[in-house]
Amino acid sequence: MAKKNLTDVAIRNKKPESKETTMVDMSGLICRIFPSGRKAFCWRYMDHHRNRQQSRIEYGDYPDRSLEDARRIHLSAKSAKSARKNGQDIKDPSVLNQIIKEVVKDSANFVPLLKEYTLSDLVADYFKGHIEKNNIGPRPYNRIKKHVEPVLGHYSADHVPAEEIKQLITHLRDNNQKDRTIFDTVRFTVSMYRWGIAHFKCKTNPFEPYSIKAKRKIRTSYYPMHELRTLLTNPEDFPIKKDFYLMQKALILSGTRRTQVLEAEINEFNFENGNWTIPPERVKNQNMLKDDEEKVPFIIPMSTQLMATVQEAISLFGNDRHVFGSKRTLFIDKQWQRVKGGSSSPRHYNYEIKAFREHYGITNRTNHDLRRTLETNLTNLGVSESITTAMTGHSRKGMSKTYNQAKQIHVLRTAFQMWADFIDFICEKDQTYAIYFEEQRPSHELKDIYTTFKFNDRIIDTFSIFEGR
Repeated sequence: MAKKNLTDVAIRNKKPESKETTMVDMSGLICRIFPSGRKAFCWRYMDHHRNRQQSRIEYGDYPDRSLEDARRIHLSAKSAKSARKNGQDIKDPSVLNQIIKEVVKDSANFVPLLKEYTLSDLVADYFKGHIEKNNIGPRPYNRIKKHVEPVLGHYSADHVPAEEIKQLITHLRDNNQKDRTIFDTVRFTVSMYRWGIAHFKCKTNPFEPYSIKAKRKIRTSYYPMHELRTLLTNPEDFPIKKDFYLMQKALILSGTRRTQVLEAEINEFNFENGNWTIPPERVKNQNMLKDDEEKVPFIIPMSTQLMATVQEAISLFGNDRHVFGSKRTLFIDKQWQRVKGGSSSPRHYNYEIKAFREHYGITNRTNHDLRRTLETNLTNLGVSESITTAMTGHSRKGMSKTYNQAKQIHVLRTAFQMWADFIDFICEKDQTYAIYFEEQRPSHELKDIYTTFKFNDRIIDTFSIFEGR
């Protein structure tokens, strides 16, 4: 927005919109217009004394604070900020109030401006101190920035009026927002306040009374073997990009989370001993540990099929660091060049793989359901539940968590190899094998499966994979 000299008429006639808007004066003075109709003067600047973070100071609400006075206060504040005489900080309420008092000493409208910790301040601290610090995907939490902060951000974090919160919820409903969106907006705001209280940012949680505890839905979906067979054989030759196909194959074979495959780094793989070591910062149950608890990596003993998949991905799509390198390009030296670092985009993968699955009528399935698929089908093959649970990195429960410290590396290697061999077996056989296995129908096909795949018999056979290396 081009800067121009603001006028009282322009500010007075400016109508509020559904989101916060601003009017900027030539001097740098900003007038914020909130959806509620409130208009406030402020200044945003890059604070070199706070690691170049953006800071904001407020001069008062219009019309209680006149445009003329706000402009004079702003020019004095800019001068004080540049000089920082005697170590004074313009964000210190006493320093700013002194400037205001000196500028408007002849005005009857002077109201001492006390800098309060606002909801906007809480949002900024929450995203920096929790979301970004813990590498949490910000997308769900952006509802706070989109729906709550523009309307209520100027209020003191501890004193957001109940009526304003009710009005916000009503406004969202009147604007045809889905009930789920409204529910999540309040829920994530409540979570933000709980974090703020725990970190002594605020004392109360004004959104707590409006939080509805949702019934937790337990997801049980998984891919039957005939669907896995379709995804891996691609019988109709649907045009799917090779790297995305390999990503999906790695997810199926490893039972890991999507981000663990897409962000996998080459140095995590040891092809001599066949282990993939995922660092603790990318293991979900390790991120949930307390600071004083030991965080350990998650080791996946790879099947030969998974090793071959990863090696193929590195040779075709790897960069200096990642197995699946970023496809992002930059205009360098007068030409477009692919960046050397970074991992592949989850958004591009989701878009491509969704179209692939929908082509075959496989809907209402997620990438995470592949983890449940591994556990379900291996358990149906007779593998112990304690082993299949360990394969997906879930923590032991109760006393077993304390007393049982077995790493089960070779047992897990046998299970992963059997899972990969079983998938190959199903892909090579007629589809009735997959269907009868899902139905557990007594048949010669099911007998053939259980005759071929005996877990305990395979524990010794797995050693042959590394003999002669």
